[in-house]
Amino acid sequence: TRPPRAAKERRHEAKANRSNVKRLRGSKMDVD
Repeated sequence: TRPPRAAKERRHEAKANRSNVKRLRGSKMDVD
Protein backbone atom coordinates (compact mmCIF):
# COMPACT_ATOMS: atom_id res chain seq x y z
CA THR A 1 0.00 0.00 0.00
CA ARG A 2 1.20 3.50 -0.76
CA PRO A 3 1.34 6.35 1.76
CA PRO A 4 -1.27 9.14 1.38
CA ARG A 5 1.48 11.28 -0.12
CA ALA A 6 1.34 9.07 -3.24
CA ALA A 7 -1.75 10.93 -4.48
CA LYS A 8 0.09 14.26 -4.53
CA GLU A 9 3.15 12.68 -6.13
CA ARG A 10 0.94 11.10 -8.75
CA ARG A 11 -0.59 14.50 -9.62
CA HIS A 12 2.88 16.01 -9.94
CA GLU A 13 3.93 13.07 -12.09
CA ALA A 14 0.94 13.63 -14.38
CA LYS A 15 1.86 17.30 -14.79
CA ALA A 16 5.45 16.36 -15.58
CA ASN A 17 4.22 13.79 -18.09
CA ARG A 18 2.16 16.47 -19.83
CA SER A 19 5.27 18.62 -20.17
CA ASN A 20 7.21 15.65 -21.51
CA VAL A 21 4.49 15.03 -24.09
CA LYS A 22 4.85 18.60 -25.31
CA ARG A 23 8.60 18.05 -25.65
CA LEU A 24 8.43 14.56 -27.14
CA ARG A 25 5.30 15.04 -29.22
CA GLY A 26 7.08 13.45 -32.20
CA SER A 27 7.56 10.13 -30.44
CA LYS A 28 4.32 10.32 -28.44
CA MET A 29 1.77 10.95 -31.15
CA ASP A 30 -0.80 8.72 -29.43
CA VAL A 31 -0.81 10.95 -26.32
CA ASP A 32 -2.64 14.23 -26.64
